[in-house]
Amino acid sequence: MSISRKITGDASGGSGGSSKYVDDVFSTYLYTGNGFSGNPNPNLQTVVNGVDLDDKGGMVWIKNRSSAENHRLQDTEIGDYSLSSNLADAALGNSVFEAQSDGFSLLTRNAQWNALDEEYTSWTFAKQEGFFDVVTWTGDNVVGRAVPHNLGSTPGMVIIKCVSHSSSWLVWHKDLLNYEYYLALDTTASQVNTNKGFTALPTDSELNLTAFVGVNSLNREYVAYVFADDAPMFGPDGDESIIKCGSYTGTGNDNGPEIDLGWEPQYVFLKNADAGVNWYVFDTMRGIVTGGVDSVLSPNAPFSETTVEVVLEATPTGFKITSSDIPYNKAGDTCVYMAIRRPMKPAEEFEPEELFDVGTYTGNNSTLLSAIEFPFNTDMFMLRRADASGKNHVFNRLTGYPLTGGNQPVPYLATSETAAISDAYTFSSSDAKDITVAQDGGSNLNVSGGTYINYGWRRAPGFFDVVTYTGDYVNGRQIPHNLGVAPEMIWVKAYNGQGQWGVYTAPRGGTEFMLVDTARPSTVSADYWNDTDPTDQHITISGNSTVNTSGITYMAMMWASVPGVCDIGSYTGNGTGIDVDCGFINGARFVLVKRTDVS
Repeated sequence: MSISRKITGDASGGSGGSSKYVDDVFSTYLYTGNGFSGNPNPNLQTVVNGVDLDDKGGMVWIKNRSSAENHRLQDTEIGDYSLSSNLADAALGNSVFEAQSDGFSLLTRNAQWNALDEEYTSWTFAKQEGFFDVVTWTGDNVVGRAVPHNLGSTPGMVIIKCVSHSSSWLVWHKDLLNYEYYLALDTTASQVNTNKGFTALPTDSELNLTAFVGVNSLNREYVAYVFADDAPMFGPDGDESIIKCGSYTGTGNDNGPEIDLGWEPQYVFLKNADAGVNWYVFDTMRGIVTGGVDSVLSPNAPFSETTVEVVLEATPTGFKITSSDIPYNKAGDTCVYMAIRRPMKPAEEFEPEELFDVGTYTGNNSTLLSAIEFPFNTDMFMLRRADASGKNHVFNRLTGYPLTGGNQPVPYLATSETAAISDAYTFSSSDAKDITVAQDGGSNLNVSGGTYINYGWRRAPGFFDVVTYTGDYVNGRQIPHNLGVAPEMIWVKAYNGQGQWGVYTAPRGGTEFMLVDTARPSTVSADYWNDTDPTDQHITISGNSTVNTSGITYMAMMWASVPGVCDIGSYTGNGTGIDVDCGFINGARFVLVKRTDVS
């Protein structure tokens, strides 16, 4: 398994044009520590995440997932110093990373950053209008002190820390009771009103401070991390947001609030502002799992990562709270959040091999087979034995991989079966790029000498998307998606219950359906798609049990044609030989064909 792995975006560090995407300014990156060891020269721990810290500047936040070590933060403004979000301590004078044009390099073996074989997560925030800024100043003890920032929009959340002296972290959030209220990042305390932060609401150009020792004491040094709120400055047309700060009111039950962000998040930063409970941070790389346990870290505590709580689920338009616990959903309490959009760079910005991959491996009847190395982090992959009978095993990030770096059962569906999701197979991986098959030789995925084939897909607007939803039996139900174009092929499967694989194809239209798990032909029926073709915003389903049984959770996988990458169409056989022109330069790597007029 490789030491470092790319998690979000590509390695180019930019979008290749004037458009800006979340992929260019934020990354969740998981890595295994290398101990900064080696002879004669130590090996750098290089994080290649596509974020240009060298030019833009910004902040890196790292947490050891394996052990109870302090969180560590370093930014490009305070330089050779680092902070801990769970401590009030002054900054430590230890330079631990070197900014690069496509990420950063770690320069330490310290257990909080890079101990040998320990598992870590890193969150990288680049300075960018409409997203994030880092501001520093020297205190002057003047009430109303104006500190300028370059966010270019009104902040939604500001985190302030005294760098030179021990002092608690102050957090202002736009949905606290008013600008005089604040939270402390390094404690569990609820919001308090002591007028210790701002003298007025932050504006799109400055922060107005009190003379409180935590923000503006004479000759003390400070840093502020300033986060935007719903600023429409991103996407191909520069009219989309990538970060949103908001709040919801707890309901006290497992069917909790559903938060509408307008897009699917990859990162959620959360605190019950009315209760003395931990802060929490969730991301889709460590695991925000639909129908399963989520991976939990607390910014105010050094605890190692836990995967025992069902807290929230990502939706195509936001997230839904699925816990009744006090930290996330106490009835009547206000919970504040900061959410960041999932990668949004369109398919046209990638090379074909950055969107889809196919490869093989040979089984060894061992409990540890380093089998699969995708050139990107997959959102869905499929494995099957190629030299003997077997089934296609489909694994999807939304339903639970990866959770930790250890050997764990990973849920899968089989395309030849109607069975619900199962976790019979075990993998070891900290991400979804380098994957170790850890099941023993009795597994269908690791028989000694067996030849296996693996396919991997990356979600990207215009090419491939996956959404989950819970059925309600309603005809004409519209399911939102983020494909950005009308899907040309859709597979729908119930994953927590029995059900067939319903298929839509653009050549046959919304009046017909096929099934992945049977040989039947395309059938004229409105029972699946409600006699309606999908749009660039929704797919439409009927109340048929294959796509919409009440209370059953479904997964919809959808694809569209991308010139030079993917082509979805149809042809009429001639009984001899036929050339199907897909518009590819170097031929096809994967072909899926189904006769539609007979079984």
